[in-house]
Amino acid sequence: MNRCPGRWVLWAVAVLVGFPSVKGNETGQLLRSYLKREVNYVSEALKRGESELIVNGFAYHSHSSYSKAQLDRLNSEAWGVGFGRSFTDFDGNRHQVYAVGFADSHNRPEFHVGFNWLHPVLRHKYGLVVEVGFTAFFFLRKDSLLPSDYIPLPGLLPLVTIGGSRTKLNMTWIPRIGERLQGNVLYLCIMQSL
Repeated sequence: MNRCPGRWVLWAVAVLVGFPSVKGNETGQLLRSYLKREVNYVSEALKRGESELIVNGFAYHSHSSYSKAQLDRLNSEAWGVGFGRSFTDFDGNRHQVYAVGFADSHNRPEFHVGFNWLHPVLRHKYGLVVEVGFTAFFFLRKDSLLPSDYIPLPGLLPLVTIGGSRTKLNMTWIPRIGERLQGNVLYLCIMQSL
């Protein structure tokens, strides 16, 4: 059986696309159309996309959100590894599916399976590319805020990449959500085309 790390992400998106929109609801129809197109791009990425090695490595915890004692306990070296496949469409937008595992802020294993959409905003004549977009994913981690550990939860974060045609630095910002989810973390990883 051909196992694909993004297959269950495709399944989840396909279920969302399959929900009927409310009659006359243009927003629902636009969302369905967008999701169908993205499912096609994910399929293209999996079938004929470029393979990428993902190396996770750094998480900066904002000093304004954490006490000195908390910062001393938190892990900034979020080492891990993953694999991705990406496809660039006719408009130059990059669509990527990925699966990664890394050490979270408390040095416990965390796992993500997801999708990146990136739009180029700068292409320098020497090959430097800056892209902006988002990452949508499911993550699993040990968490004291949840009733059980390693429950798959959805996430959606902004994403910026800077790099050349084969190597890119990915950056995302994990915001603060309420009092218990302190967030305010800059997360970095490297993507290397294989």
